[in-house]
Amino acid sequence: MYRDSPTKKITVNFFGGVEEITGCRKMKTEIKPDIQKIT
Repeated sequence: MYRDSPTKKITVNFFGGVEEITGCRKMKTEIKPDIQKIT
């Protein structure tokens, strides 16, 4: 999972914080499943 795309984890963490600030619900929906896969 991590070796599949290392930058994805960073992007998820980055957008996880940005999502709260911008209130991007679309991003949140797409990120949630990715976070579960990584963790």
